[in-house]
Amino acid sequence: MLTYDEVITVAGVRIPFVPSIITPLTETPLREGRYEAAERRALRSCLRPGDRVLELGGGIGFLSALAALTPGVRAVTTVEANPRLIPLIRETHRLNGLEGGKARVIKGAVTADAGEDIDFFIRRHFRGSSLDPNLGTFARSVKQQRIAIAPLLEKVRPTVIVCDIEGGEDGLFDAADLSGVHHIVIELHPKAYGDDGMDRVLSAFATQGLFWDEALQPTPGNVVLLGRRQEVSG
Repeated sequence: MLTYDEVITVAGVRIPFVPSIITPLTETPLREGRYEAAERRALRSCLRPGDRVLELGGGIGFLSALAALTPGVRAVTTVEANPRLIPLIRETHRLNGLEGGKARVIKGAVTADAGEDIDFFIRRHFRGSSLDPNLGTFARSVKQQRIAIAPLLEKVRPTVIVCDIEGGEDGLFDAADLSGVHHIVIELHPKAYGDDGMDRVLSAFATQGLFWDEALQPTPGNVVLLGRRQEVSG
């Protein structure tokens, strides 16, 4: 059960301030209104009426709520592997009037293939939790259900993907069918896989016609907006 006495509003989204989960590393940008600023700008710039959004790595439910509150967005599906965050995401959705089904949450770790449950490493700052044990000291690990990317895409049929999974994006989309996706907002993690890994991730998207969208994002960073070139030029 979540315990909190305060709600912080960022970009119109109400977030329950749960101190046991939202550490100062996250609390400060929340209170200053700059939490996930690059991601929210990119997401708002590409959303369209009728969009179905798939978010990989739900965090505290901020971006999924932001997307679901956008007029015309049809549905939002969030997948989160950290079991501590699932109740927080659901409470964020409830606070923003989204408990009726427009935004739903799935617990599990998205991977390229199906298989046995996988270790997920939980760190003090939830934003550092990941499938990689080598990305800093972790508090504990939990077994988490694998969710294979291909059947997930087939079920959700997203038109927009938001992805922040602390390095798990490397190799995830190599064989995925992204033909129905017009934009991807992704945070890259060079600390996990280096510059070569960043090139691999972006090349996997490029083979499916999704490129850095210079029209909507003049200056690239670790948060990258990818789109289809005919839409950018047109």
